[in-house]
This record gives sequence, C-alpha cells and structure tokens, in this order.
Amino acid sequence: MFDLTLQKRLFTYIKSYKWHLILIFVLGAGVAIVQPLTLRVAKVIVDDILPKKNLATLRLMPLKIIALYFFGGIARYWYNYFIRYLCEDIVFKLRNQLFNHYTTLSMEYFADQATGNMMSRITNDVQVLQTGLSRITQLIKDPLLLLGLLGVAFYHDWQLTLVAMIAGPLIALIISKVGVFCRRYSYISQQHMGDLNSLIQESFQGIRVMKAFGLEKKMHDNFQAKNALFRNAILKSVKFEFASSPTLELIGACAAATLVLYGGIRVLSGGLTLGEFTTVLGALGLMVAPLKSINNLNIDFQRAFAGAERIFEILDTQPTVLEKNSAVELPPLQREIVFDRISFSYPEENGS
Repeated sequence: MFDLTLQKRLFTYIKSYKWHLILIFVLGAGVAIVQPLTLRVAKVIVDDILPKKNLATLRLMPLKIIALYFFGGIARYWYNYFIRYLCEDIVFKLRNQLFNHYTTLSMEYFADQATGNMMSRITNDVQVLQTGLSRITQLIKDPLLLLGLLGVAFYHDWQLTLVAMIAGPLIALIISKVGVFCRRYSYISQQHMGDLNSLIQESFQGIRVMKAFGLEKKMHDNFQAKNALFRNAILKSVKFEFASSPTLELIGACAAATLVLYGGIRVLSGGLTLGEFTTVLGALGLMVAPLKSINNLNIDFQRAFAGAERIFEILDTQPTVLEKNSAVELPPLQREIVFDRISFSYPEENGS
C-alpha cells in the first residue's frame, strides 16, 4: 500500500514534531473511543437496565452519553487543529527547500527545463502532497476506531465477529490495488499538468509572435491535445477510485446478510442475547465508514507519494557547476572585466 522509501524520506520531515505526534495520538484515541463506548452503553441499557426496570440507572444514561460526546468533541477539535498545523508547517518548509534548491542549480538545468513545469513542482505537486498529509487525521483515528469496534465485537461474541472477518483479506486486496492504480495515473496527470503550465507560460510570453505569424489555430490545437492528456489521466484515476466504494459496500452487505442469518439463528436458539447481537451487529456496521475512509486515505496518500516523488526528483538533482573548496573570493569590481579565451556552444541533441 505504501512506498517504504518515500515513506521513510517523508518521515524525516515529521520526526522533529515528536511531541506533536504523541499529543495527536492521545487525542486520536480519545476521539476513536467514543463510538465503542456508546455501543457498550446501548448494550447495558438493552440487556440490564430495561429488563430489570432500573429507572434510577436509566436516568443517569443520558448524562453519561452527553458527557461522552462533549469530551469527545473537545478531543476532536484539538486533534484536527494539531494535525492541520503539522501538515501546513511541513509543506511550508518543503516548499521553501524546493525553491531554495532551484536557485542553486546550474544554468544548464534551466536551459533544458520548461518554466511552467518547474513552477508546477512548487505549486501543484506540493499542493497534492499537502492534501495527502492532511489526511493523517484518518491515518491515526480510523485504525484506532476499527480496533475499538473490533474489540467490542470480540468481547460480546467472538464467533459472530470471526464470521464477519472472512471478508477482511478481500477488502485489504481491493484497497491495495486501487491505491497502486491511482498513484500511477496521478503521477502521469501531474506530468501533464506541468506540460500545460509550460504551454500557457510560453503562449502568454510569446503572444506577440503568435499573433504576428497567425499561429493561434496551431496553439489552440496544441493546448487541446495536452489538456486532453491531462483529462484522460484524471479520468483513469477516478474510475478506480469511484469503483472501490460500491465494491466495498457490496462486500459489507454480503457480510451483514450472513451475520443477520447466523446471529438471528443463535438468538432464537438462546445462544446469544438480543443486546449482544445488536451490539456486535452495530459495531461491525460502524466499521464500514472507517474502512471506506481508509480506502480514500490510501488513494490520497498514493497521489501524495506521486507528488513527493516528483519533488524529490528536483531535490536530488545536483548542480553541474560546483564551487571548488580552494576558490578565491573575488573583491568588489574596481575597473573592468576582461574575457580571455572563453568559448560558448549549445549542447548537441542526441542523434544530431
């Protein structure tokens, strides 16, 4: 699902926020525990309070539910805020690093690169990476929520829970495959976006020449062709993305149908209480939302990795002209500059 090389490299930007991450994890656990505890309260009401007609305890339940969601809401606010702060600060530093690195590259590099493509790396690619990083909220909260719901389900009936987990490997396979395809076409679409930016920049800069020689039709066709490549790459990516959600829902529906039949038979035979059955069914039903969220998270992460890959391609590019360690610092210009035995030529193209 994840590219370990890129993951490790991106982690170098995150590891300086150690205390932020610890706080985010604690707050994420606080957010994730709300739904499992709510199911536990519902089970107690159905199996213990209502059959025993315990009115005094029943009156306390609304206060417990309100308090649970009140503190959960506070945890959610600070959880989202610290996640957003971390993401924005990382992207801020990365964008500065990318721009500063561009300014250190040799003129030979700029002669071979289109301006719009270079601008796309700083703007579009960094923005795609920022979108992926912002989904870290789901990366921490949703797995914790899944574990909490799974724990509640196992606690009340492990047999019923195991029946539902049969669909787990198939769900994991679908999420993984969709992420691979989305990353591939996201990388291609970002390349096409860079080409579009280059064409727009060149067209605006050379508008006088274009009009003087009547090249409008040619430029229109060129732009339309590049724009079509960008559109097609996006559409190929979203085909896999949009197909994944209904597929996961269908698998979930099949699992739910099996649970209703198997669990209902056990309730009728007295092997399972109604409260236990509804609690397990509710916990497994609530797992659908975080599973779909993890699928979308994987898609956004793969797109972010495609953007990071293009960014790191620039950061790994080294200037061809390096200053020697023994270089002499020149004093300020006093009189004149003399060019002696200096030559210049354009690089030859391959096959010319």
